[in-house]
Amino acid sequence: MKNKNISVIIPNFNGEKLLEENIPFVLKAKQYYENFGQKCEIIVVDDASKDNSIKFLKKFPNIKVLELSKNSGYSEAVHLGVKLSEYNYIFLLNNDVKIPENIFFELIKAFEFPNTFAVSPVITNREKRVSSGSYKVPFFKRGELKFRKWRHLDFQKERFLYTLFCSGGSVLIDKKKFLHLQGFHPIFKPFYYEDTDLGIRAWKKNWKSYFASNVSVIHDHQSTINKFYKKFYIKTVMRRNRFFLLWSNLQTKYLLFVHCPNIFLRIISYSLKLDFSYIAGLLKALRHLRKVAIKRKNEAQNIFEISEKINRDFNRLRPL
Repeated sequence: MKNKNISVIIPNFNGEKLLEENIPFVLKAKQYYENFGQKCEIIVVDDASKDNSIKFLKKFPNIKVLELSKNSGYSEAVHLGVKLSEYNYIFLLNNDVKIPENIFFELIKAFEFPNTFAVSPVITNREKRVSSGSYKVPFFKRGELKFRKWRHLDFQKERFLYTLFCSGGSVLIDKKKFLHLQGFHPIFKPFYYEDTDLGIRAWKKNWKSYFASNVSVIHDHQSTINKFYKKFYIKTVMRRNRFFLLWSNLQTKYLLFVHCPNIFLRIISYSLKLDFSYIAGLLKALRHLRKVAIKRKNEAQNIFEISEKINRDFNRLRPL
């Protein structure tokens, strides 16, 4: 391997306990990768934590710490970390994720393929149950982006599989391509769907994202978000950002004649289930139509009928 140096970027907000638990795994992975003659740096972007995160991190002279004076959110923390980074590839890592020592060595192999944009590992919980969010095989149905069910057992012999996007919680990305796309779009603040949108924008440029089926991480999903936000708010933001994702990427004809009519059907369906987060998310999204329009205008050259192209590109599970 040549010039495969990696910058690990960890956004952190009041994650002292998580850092204490998970930083040792990152340091082991750094050492393992450097044993192969590569360079690896660790950057923690502290998003104005009120706990003792900074005090803990100062115990490690080989970890760079960027202290923000005010809370800016996940995307901004990542962008600042990327600006500070030195190396060719960036590994975005949530502070609630445990990684194996060989993860960088395994993931970097995906960049031997042409036009690789990103690669992410299998995501499991503490009980080693594989998350369906590890691997995204998309399709469009009734105006919505959905994902096919899959079993990890079906792909354990395959190293890399083509996917629409990689989860932002543990992903290795080509830094130059990330900067070319200007990273995560701010419309998705404070969280959710920024990684989906990034993957779609990369896919539109024919840059490939991959799922590595032979290496896994342990992720305590939402362990940080749930501490600071109420469940209804989280669901509302998720719904809102899903609208942002679709409205900013889909062709106008599909939006008007397929997506929008089905919104009314979903309002009825969710209301009958007494789940009002869908309506709340829709109302919040409608308040930001101007921002969506600006995003569409800026990306106008890449607005095409992605529903048909996604259904065609991902019409079956295709191991590589």
